[in-house]
Amino acid sequence: MHIENTIKQLKAIVVVLVCLFCTTLQSNATTLLEYLNKIRKDDARITNVEYRNILIRECSKNDFDIYLALAQAELETKHGQTGIGRSRNSLFGIYKTYSSIEASICDYIRVVKTYYLTGSKTSQHLLRSYTGKSGRRYAGHKTYERELSKVYYRLKNAIDVI
Repeated sequence: MHIENTIKQLKAIVVVLVCLFCTTLQSNATTLLEYLNKIRKDDARITNVEYRNILIRECSKNDFDIYLALAQAELETKHGQTGIGRSRNSLFGIYKTYSSIEASICDYIRVVKTYYLTGSKTSQHLLRSYTGKSGRRYAGHKTYERELSKVYYRLKNAIDVI
């Protein structure tokens, strides 16, 4: 009887410790909105809530890796805050002018899925070699994949998208 009570007490302690551990892990995760609020300033074009909702909707609808989209938007234009992201609504470094950030996101997903995620390629393949079916690279910079990979894994480990 004494052993059974000891086992019950140990089980209770283990449950409490697991709960505490899980709570600690969850509290270290940043939501997508918290992340965007740190890196992006709201402006008249689109709010961070709208941006988050469009990203989640379009990536989900197109079975697209949202962390790849986030990493490229951060690396290319700081989520539309710099360069052509600001002047052309082009979040992902595509040299094209978009009527809206939503149009930029939709076209980016289309371009990547059509020209780069061909065959059995996944986002993990692109982090190693971001080349299309024609052999053309997404970016000209030699260390692009290394830089993109760093941002990708930092975001994947730090952000809870939903």
